[in-house]
Amino acid sequence: MSLRVIFFFFRSVFFGDISPKDRPEFYVKCIHSVYQTYADNYRRKIPLIVNTQGWVKGKQLKLLVPK
Repeated sequence: MSLRVIFFFFRSVFFGDISPKDRPEFYVKCIHSVYQTYADNYRRKIPLIVNTQGWVKGKQLKLLVPK
């Protein structure tokens, strides 16, 4: 038995920095843009996979966790 996995690439945003710590508002705007595309077109069809930038702590954790 073989498992076949297919990935589709629907939307991306280039943030252009190694960390969101210096521009958190722009980072959130980028995330919102990508999420809005997902929510409007794919939410009920495919799961959302988020690739974070490694260890998430401090400001970065606060950006990802709902208030």
